Amino acid sequence: MWTLEFLVIGLLLVDFCENSTGYITRDIGGEIRHCIPISNCPPAHVPVKVTTSIVIPTYVNKTNQEIQTVHKLQWDQTDLPLYIESVQNEISKLQLTQKPSNSIQKITDALLTASSKTVPTKPIKLKGPKWKASPRVKKHLKIVNNCTQNGNMKQIMENPSTELFYKLINRNRFKPRTNTTGIDIEGELEFNPARQRKAFAKYYEDLSIPKETNYDNSYQELCQIRQRLVEEVLHNKPSNIEPYKEDDISKAIDNLNTGKSPDEYGLCAEHLKLAKEIVTPTLTNVFNNILINRAVPIEFKS
Repeated sequence: MWTLEFLVIGLLLVDFCENSTGYITRDIGGEIRHCIPISNCPPAHVPVKVTTSIVIPTYVNKTNQEIQTVHKLQWDQTDLPLYIESVQNEISKLQLTQKPSNSIQKITDALLTASSKTVPTKPIKLKGPKWKASPRVKKHLKIVNNCTQNGNMKQIMENPSTELFYKLINRNRFKPRTNTTGIDIEGELEFNPARQRKAFAKYYEDLSIPKETNYDNSYQELCQIRQRLVEEVLHNKPSNIEPYKEDDISKAIDNLNTGKSPDEYGLCAEHLKLAKEIVTPTLTNVFNNILINRAVPIEFKS
């Protein structure tokens, strides 16, 4: 909000200033009028001060605001003793009688807290505006790219080798396609990318809109009865499944692939591998509890 003050200064009509003798001629509204400068007016005539408030909108680039800085954990620089100590302090607070969901949440929080304290991070995506290259810069980049390709071709011709040959093949293989694949939309082949996007948007919008459910109620009731009978039989039948051992959980942790992106909870394989000796007993109890109660936590269903 900006407040602007205007001071009305200029010329006053002689009709409103009868005591003044010096005047000038001005064309006002198609009529010749006699006017005097405001400085020549007697004290009875004072300037008028007008105050108004206006709103001047400022341009905000929402796209740039939504860009978040992304960091990558540097596991090779981890303070391992401090990491293990931090995880052990949090795991020791867990109670064996807790539900599997609560135990899983506590273990996740303990691992994430320990990594935030002991594992350094490196930014891989900075927060800020994405500046587009100007036409002049694009022109120079194209020239440089052409020179590089010509240089590679010349190098292949002068010193041919298998490595250079496969580099040329890979570079040409991943070139972007200039033609658009046709899509059959309502019996017609459509090549326009804009219309293809609209067709996809309409299709997924139609999928998201709830439709009327015309189920066979008798068949649905029969399925529910069968499900209850199966659950009762499994519940009353003695379980012959052997419980998990700590060695089983330890081997499963060893088989996790490192260097991968974190899951939706922010956990990586490195979180578990570095604290394997500490989290293995607790995870063993969690999985055995799942076998006994035949209830899988919601965290394992995502």
